[in-house]
Amino acid sequence: MNTSNIPVLIIGAGPTGLMAAAQLERFGISYRIIEKRKGTTKFSKALGVQARTMEIYEQMGLVEKAIAQGTPAKKLQIMVKGQYVQTMPLSEAGAGFTAFPYLFILEQSRNEELLLDYIEAKGGRVEFQTEMTSFEVKGNQTRVGIQHADGSLETIQADWVIAADGGRSPVRKALNIPFKGDTYKNIFYVVDTDVAWSKDHHSLHINLADNNFTAFFPIIDKKGTRYRLVGILPEHYSEKKDIEFDDIKNEIKRVQNLDLELGDANWFSIYKVHHRCIDRFKEGAVFFAGDSAHVHSPAGGQGMNTGLQDAYNLVWKLALVVQGKAKESLLDSYHTERWVIANQLVNTTDRVFSNVVRKGRLINWFRLNIVPFLISRLMGVKKIQQRAFKMVSQTGIRYSNSPIAVSATYLSKKAPHPGDRLPYVKVFDSTTGELKNLYHLLGEQGFHAVFWWRNNDKTEIQDAAVIETYLKENYTTVVQTHNLYDQTENSSAFQKLDLKNSTLYLVRPDNYIGYIGKVDDLDALKAYLELIFI
Repeated sequence: MNTSNIPVLIIGAGPTGLMAAAQLERFGISYRIIEKRKGTTKFSKALGVQARTMEIYEQMGLVEKAIAQGTPAKKLQIMVKGQYVQTMPLSEAGAGFTAFPYLFILEQSRNEELLLDYIEAKGGRVEFQTEMTSFEVKGNQTRVGIQHADGSLETIQADWVIAADGGRSPVRKALNIPFKGDTYKNIFYVVDTDVAWSKDHHSLHINLADNNFTAFFPIIDKKGTRYRLVGILPEHYSEKKDIEFDDIKNEIKRVQNLDLELGDANWFSIYKVHHRCIDRFKEGAVFFAGDSAHVHSPAGGQGMNTGLQDAYNLVWKLALVVQGKAKESLLDSYHTERWVIANQLVNTTDRVFSNVVRKGRLINWFRLNIVPFLISRLMGVKKIQQRAFKMVSQTGIRYSNSPIAVSATYLSKKAPHPGDRLPYVKVFDSTTGELKNLYHLLGEQGFHAVFWWRNNDKTEIQDAAVIETYLKENYTTVVQTHNLYDQTENSSAFQKLDLKNSTLYLVRPDNYIGYIGKVDDLDALKAYLELIFI
């Protein structure tokens, strides 16, 4: 039996594992990724790509390829028994928060192919038809037994393991880690089919009915008629086996009170929904990401996106540690930052989903009569629309309790704080003479020290020059510096960030703000950098 040594082993090549591999490729870290399936999924599965994920794809140079294959859902339209009660224009609610103010519809299969193509273009590969057979931790190393497609066996000794092996995670089970939570009693169906009706194909439609609901997600196709339908399986079918879509077609139309015709099923499945989360995302040298760490209801289209962001959050930290540039304690922030988000997500989607699927006369009357009234009133308020967009699009995720989120200066409530995602602003690019999305200016991987200049105080400028020199002499391989001035072209950015004084942002590789301080406070900046770097 062969034995191999590797810095990082990824187990599982779904969206989360593929994102982890793609990010390791970006940072030039050696790794292996194994997957027991023959290849990427052939089924559409998850559909919604949130704005925050689109921003990650843009940073990776993948967003144009994604846009070419999918379609934006620019409106959310809510119906009760086939009658519209409220329309939420996502593009208006998200305007100014992101370059992607919508829910983007791109099947999981295409997301996987997109990431796999990226990995292979960088020279990497996924070892498909390769399965984990054993898992043990010995001291500082993890030994993983694997079996290849030809039946040959191998032992991999890995310094670090990323378990992206799904809700039934063999790694989680091998380490006897409880997966706390529960399973909903209802059985759900999902189907990809053609829908003949008069509704807008560029909108997401949700129809509430008696003790039931159906969500319609548009899928890109030449005819503009393909949808993903998700709903509750009619109760009298719950005990039956080998259910086909044709068995429930007419039942869907009747229960939902919708004037439509449903075509043949391109993909049909029934399933139970779970809501579970582990207590620790990091166990020694093993990291859990995606469904191996948390599963929840499909409410809000959060699942795949949360897994992608787990990997995105983890890998830049892991890369710095593997390269010998950062302290191992940096890796503890992965659990601190991502567990809170996952736990909140499981609890929030559970509350929403439970109220949607709960049965009973009173709750059903409330859901069909009072909820639409509340939605129509609340969603008519722009601030509530914006807050809802930021929550669902994941652009509002904050890591304010992170140990690597530090402020060394006064900040107003309106201003972004350490632990916040860097806001979407446009700034003047002196090299091109054009306004540019700040994310584009900070496109290179690594940390970015952004000096925002409100005035021309000579002492301040001299002290800031000392900081720039210090960064170049000590952190030139991991920190790049940028200077942005309060000129006419940048006035909206300064206003949006509520910058009253010259200020220094240290932006992390994932475009979150790690540190905010004065432009001339070298001691505070040094203290922050020493938290992270060796």
